[in-house]
Amino acid sequence: MKIELLKSQQNIILEPQEDTQYVIIPSGEASIDLILNKQGISAELFALFALKGSENVFLSTRSVHKVPHTTCTINVKGALFDSSVSNYIGKIIIEKPAQQTTSYLEDNILSIGNKTRNASQPILEIEADDVKASHGATTGRINADQIYYLMSRGLSKEAAEKIIISGFFEALLSKVVDEKIREQVRKKLNV
Repeated sequence: MKIELLKSQQNIILEPQEDTQYVIIPSGEASIDLILNKQGISAELFALFALKGSENVFLSTRSVHKVPHTTCTINVKGALFDSSVSNYIGKIIIEKPAQQTTSYLEDNILSIGNKTRNASQPILEIEADDVKASHGATTGRINADQIYYLMSRGLSKEAAEKIIISGFFEALLSKVVDEKIREQVRKKLNV
């Protein structure tokens, strides 16, 4: 599987010609279109971010299935600190000829600050009738029981939060096939 670490920019259009995994740390405004127009192609897009202060991200993704037998998975994971803001619109489009396609979209946000805001809009637009497509979005806070448990083991509250946040991201980072890219993303997230 080919892998690419994408630079965050306003408009990115990707048309993979082989099975490809894309990883991005979006900042500001970013729009990513994955166009699947070759049968048998599989694509994954992982977007990870940790926003601090009053930082914000507006991320838009579209996976467009044009031909049969394509697969696409989009996973977004973000941690919001302080008064940061995340807006995400994710759309799966499966055109009529794209039978026997599989597409999945997931957005998970961990809200750490008291003044954070998150808006998620997962959208399915399906014209084909023989497909597997689903989406999901969650926004949550760190579980106080988890903090209490880790503190009862001698960790400070800050250390306990850091472990929980790292574990939140690690669930997706462990799927990144290239160790160098995985480490780059860990460093950039700085959590």
